[in-house]
Amino acid sequence: MIEPDPSQLVDGDQGADKLRLSHQVIEHRRLAAAEEAGQQLQHRRYCAVAAGST
Repeated sequence: MIEPDPSQLVDGDQGADKLRLSHQVIEHRRLAAAEEAGQQLQHRRYCAVAAGST
């Protein structure tokens, strides 16, 4: 009978991969929101110039 080494069966990270992934998702959403806000500001400036007001 082969007995497994218990140290190889234990998840030493205890979910570190899930935590890392959730941080990546949060950062991605944060960057997307900032990019969208910048695009909206640029659009408003363009519309103001096109309308003749600054």
